[in-house]
Amino acid sequence: MLFVVTNRKLVKNGDLYSKLEEVVAAGADAIILREKDLDYNELLEISTKVKRITDRGKTLLILSQSIEVAKAINASGVHLTFEQFISKPLMYDGIIGVSVHSVEEAKSAESLGASY
Repeated sequence: MLFVVTNRKLVKNGDLYSKLEEVVAAGADAIILREKDLDYNELLEISTKVKRITDRGKTLLILSQSIEVAKAINASGVHLTFEQFISKPLMYDGIIGVSVHSVEEAKSAESLGASY
């Protein structure tokens, strides 16, 4: 499986959207939209545009750290830090990815329902 993680600040030629169109056309399995410096409204705007791109193919869209935006755009999933994941009950019906830093955290995340 190929998961592409974004950082719009690293795009040198073109823009984020054109690059993601290429990624979807090439058959990436998922895009993790990881734009951590954006507020809710900015992330909502960008993720809505990216969702239109992923919907044209079979590429999943996973939002990093924002369950609220993921729900608002009906994203395929959300990716959280371990601390976010264990801090409160999740009300999310989709893929849930968790960043872990040890085997113990991985086992804990899996036992609590993480998808990956």
